[in-house]
Amino acid sequence: MKFTLITSNLSRSSQSFHPTSIPWLTNKADCEHNLSRVWREGHCWDYEHDPSF
Repeated sequence: MKFTLITSNLSRSSQSFHPTSIPWLTNKADCEHNLSRVWREGHCWDYEHDPSF
């Protein structure tokens, strides 16, 4: 039973996504070339990464 609970929690967290700043993309055009990225407040944000990235 404990094993099932642990794997259930790991599986759930791997399906959630968190915004991540991409520091090597320094302008809006390069950032938004990928449709999952957004240029906001001088930074490129990617919304495809999970917490283990």
